[in-house]
Amino acid sequence: MIKLQKEEIKSLNSTQDSLNQIIFALGQLDIQKLELEEQYKAILTKQNKLVRELEDKYGEGKLNLNTGEFTPDSKDSGTS
Repeated sequence: MIKLQKEEIKSLNSTQDSLNQIIFALGQLDIQKLELEEQYKAILTKQNKLVRELEDKYGEGKLNLNTGEFTPDSKDSGTS
């Protein structure tokens, strides 16, 4: 049996620790990605609901978010 030198063991342990930290960080990133995807889906759902509510109120058309101006489609005059 051959016994490794302390420096060799220390070097191997150091690289193993680094690998473990990277694996942990990658796991954390996966969790963050899943959380962000859920937030994204929730915001899309909220946005789609709001669009449907606005279409029910004003009809279909174009909205300029900068000015707040709504232009109804020519085929739909709106309900207000």
